[in-house]
Amino acid sequence: MGTAELLQQLAEARADAGKRSDLSEKWKQDLRAHGAWRLDLGASSVPLLYHAGHAGFRARFRGTAGIMATSMTEPLDIRRKRLLFRSWHRGTKEADLLLGSFAERHLAGFSPAQVDRYESLLGEEDADLLAWIGGRAVPPAERESDVLRLLLAFKYAPRPV
Repeated sequence: MGTAELLQQLAEARADAGKRSDLSEKWKQDLRAHGAWRLDLGASSVPLLYHAGHAGFRARFRGTAGIMATSMTEPLDIRRKRLLFRSWHRGTKEADLLLGSFAERHLAGFSPAQVDRYESLLGEEDADLLAWIGGRAVPPAERESDVLRLLLAFKYAPRPV
């Protein structure tokens, strides 16, 4: 039996094959309600589920992830909590410890404009941030800000046990 015959049998076995159900619309509504979106990049690509700040998405689509769609309308304290979580869950242990500790120490005192700048910094790759913090690379001029200067001057200290 060839591939074509097998596909034909599968299509016949499932009468609704290839048809969209009402569940897909409900699925989209549920995702939108929880801050996630389904990105369909064409017929030949696999649809991707994007949830703001997801490190795997950020790695594949640089510059499009990390900024939450609701960030401008959310209350500041909720944004700070989200950014604190994202700082502690970067994808590498080194970045988690540095950015998480930095956020715990400074995020509560940031103005709304500083919160915006910190959020945009979190959109950068871990490797780039760690290179800037470690002095192995110079940050680009467009990233220069008071928040970046604070981050570069930050000295990590383990939490007391």
